Amino acid sequence: MDVLELKRQYENLTDDEIMRLWADQEGLTEIAASVLKEEIAKRGLAGAQFEARTAALKQELQKLQQRFERAQERTARKARIYFAVVGLGILIAIVKAVVKVLWK
Repeated sequence: MDVLELKRQYENLTDDEIMRLWADQEGLTEIAASVLKEEIAKRGLAGAQFEARTAALKQELQKLQQRFERAQERTARKARIYFAVVGLGILIAIVKAVVKVLWK
């Protein structure tokens, strides 16, 4: 994506969307962050209220990331349990088959 297209996209965002992007600027390329900074200056958003709002958005984003990570961990634990149970079932079936063959 070129710089002009990026500028057009940022121009079409609401102030709140701009603040959300700024709060998560670590995910932006250097060029995207620079264009975003220009858009913030153009709109006159920088200031104490802007900083307070983006700080609150950063905290909200961190909480969401933590919730996502915990959900991933729970899913991984459930998958390990599921595959352990499936593996145990397969092992039992093999043992039964071996015992059946040996007892004949």
